[in-house]
Amino acid sequence: MIARVVVAANSQTKDISVLEGDSSLARDARTAIRKWRFHAIRAHGQPVENIYQVRVRFNALLQEAISDVVLESPKVEPPRVIVPVRTNVSGADEPIHSASEPGVVPPHQLYAPEPDFSEAARKKQVQRTVNIALVVGVDGFPKDLGVACSSTPDLIENALAAVRQWKFVPATKDGKAVPVEILVSVSLELR
Repeated sequence: MIARVVVAANSQTKDISVLEGDSSLARDARTAIRKWRFHAIRAHGQPVENIYQVRVRFNALLQEAISDVVLESPKVEPPRVIVPVRTNVSGADEPIHSASEPGVVPPHQLYAPEPDFSEAARKKQVQRTVNIALVVGVDGFPKDLGVACSSTPDLIENALAAVRQWKFVPATKDGKAVPVEILVSVSLELR
């Protein structure tokens, strides 16, 4: 089943519409998704309404549902004038840029260890995706991490701990390394 979830700027679920799938499962899926906690995405420093596409695969044999969440919007239009969203967490006066900003070459992942599972998640055999907003600093290390979306609280800390170890080739603008805010998805799968 595929659903579109609209989350208001205050992080409350505003609307859930089923785009495709078994209509007999739609009501239960909507009920389950309403229990999820979403964190507002920021655009130009302010929380904004977000739209997510949620794919839920039901496994009747195991009596479980596996979901994947993809951010559809906001698709922030490139600003004509660059206004600093905030200053760098390291204390520098340099603004934090958006990866979609004109002239910005986004960061590239160099090292990304996979997260560990919590014992509770391992016992439940929970497999999910955690979306994390972060700033890639000029040194290539992630800073200012925050969970944008997750349906499984047991896995959030493990996902954050793994992403704190990631290393990137920093973003550049006009050939100079700049801090950039990005959203990453961490898939937690038992192997």
